[in-house]
Amino acid sequence: MQTIIEDAAAYEGWLRGQCDVVESGIKKKHELMSEDPFRFLRATYFRWAKTAPVFAGHLARAPLALCVGDAHAENFGTWVDAEGRRVWGVNDFDEAARMPYPLDLVRLLVSAWLAKELDVGRTQATRAVLTGYLQGLKSPGPVLVEHGDDWFRELLAGLATTADSYWAQYREFKSAKPPEGVRAALLRALPPGTQGITFLRKQKGGGSLGRPRFYALGQWRGGTVAREAKASVPSAWDWSAGDAVDPRGTEMEAGTYRSPDASLTRSGKFIIRRVAPDARKLDLGDVAKQGRGPALLRAMAADLAAIHAASVSTEVLVQHLRQLPEGWLTQAAELAEAIVRSDFQAWNERRARRPPGEA
Repeated sequence: MQTIIEDAAAYEGWLRGQCDVVESGIKKKHELMSEDPFRFLRATYFRWAKTAPVFAGHLARAPLALCVGDAHAENFGTWVDAEGRRVWGVNDFDEAARMPYPLDLVRLLVSAWLAKELDVGRTQATRAVLTGYLQGLKSPGPVLVEHGDDWFRELLAGLATTADSYWAQYREFKSAKPPEGVRAALLRALPPGTQGITFLRKQKGGGSLGRPRFYALGQWRGGTVAREAKASVPSAWDWSAGDAVDPRGTEMEAGTYRSPDASLTRSGKFIIRRVAPDARKLDLGDVAKQGRGPALLRAMAADLAAIHAASVSTEVLVQHLRQLPEGWLTQAAELAEAIVRSDFQAWNERRARRPPGEA
């Protein structure tokens, strides 16, 4: 197996052949990878995919499903569906691919163990993931915020941000000249009659750092509106296997048991979507303040179950889960966590020795 340094260089070289990489974003990703093991995990799905054979063991023979791939505790948020309803769930399918379904659960659990902000005990987190997944298989479906449990509505209400504070962040974005096709797609996605349109760029996220990301911002009927265009490339899972597979994100977004973002479209190699105060990712620090970590992990695992059930019958998944040995999730997660922590240490040791000026 190659080292994290070698895999990072190989993946970034491949990425440069897939899109017009923003080198400042790659530098930012390298810095993020150095902060702590959780952020390292978020930024290195390519490495997770490469090391999966080491920690998966017998799980590699589990039923294959269309999976999130980059399933982690900060890959959840809200959006608005075609009926104007606010929906919660996985909102980033950049690394979606067909793989053994338990790997999504292993990655979610490892992320919960590593995320200090979540403040959930290891045993408690493991139980929450397993319980939530089984509950999700019993009745797979989208999570509609207004129909959710009281605690869930209260949690999201407590995380709500005002329109003014949300739109203020765009003042820090840099002006941009998107490629003509991307510019046209952003304009088509805005409401007809949007005035004062400006184009911006910003490097955001973890694993997606380095991929071009553009915004169109304007005024429409008394308020600000915006659309985002993010470059889409094949999953690092398929890259690790040497396969040439088109991105599966839009296919996963519209899964049988989801109520997808009504604004989401694909234009060439870009994903276009609405961005707004009611369409945002959850911040784990805010979640921890409300003490809802275990309940939220159960909800996350249940959403993963609904996603998997779109490509594999729930009967097959439940039957396989019953055949797994006791402690299977903990064992796999411990092996995966050990690799992440070892890679994190090796990455920082290498950066400490890097020549001046090297990213």
